[in-house]
Amino acid sequence: KPGAGISIEVNPNPVKDYVNLFITGTSNTATVDLIHVARQKLMQNKEVNAVDGVYSLPLHELAKGVYTIVVYLPEGAFAKKIVVQ
Repeated sequence: KPGAGISIEVNPNPVKDYVNLFITGTSNTATVDLIHVARQKLMQNKEVNAVDGVYSLPLHELAKGVYTIVVYLPEGAFAKKIVVQ
């Protein structure tokens, strides 16, 4: 099964100023996209080092609402919804 053993967690959620991504189960680099509910890509971060396990995304400039964080790894794509307050 593609992506087996890989875990993507976000904390805190709901979010105010930043969100931490916890990526485990891979030693590959990731691309992280932030997508608004209207399918508009707002941010893309390439070459995120998933080996370190924690990646912080600053979100203090975003409007309140629902967003999706998509983590792209060679093993597959993983999506997490977040709420910005």
